[in-house]
Amino acid sequence: MGQEVVLVFTRTTDETCGTEVVIPSENDRTVALPLNQPTEVRLTPTQKGEIAFTCGMKMFKGTILVD
Repeated sequence: MGQEVVLVFTRTTDETCGTEVVIPSENDRTVALPLNQPTEVRLTPTQKGEIAFTCGMKMFKGTILVD
């Protein structure tokens, strides 16, 4: 909590809907994920709990646990 977190996403296929990552709790922050390019997403959580993220179609999902 209060420390910057850097997530790195690398999209390796063009055959899914995972062309972007969306973080709903960050005002639906959306970051494009170019093919075969590591893409950094930086967050600074301000409270404990889970931060959810999804693809643009909400088919791929994940969470970050803030302790």
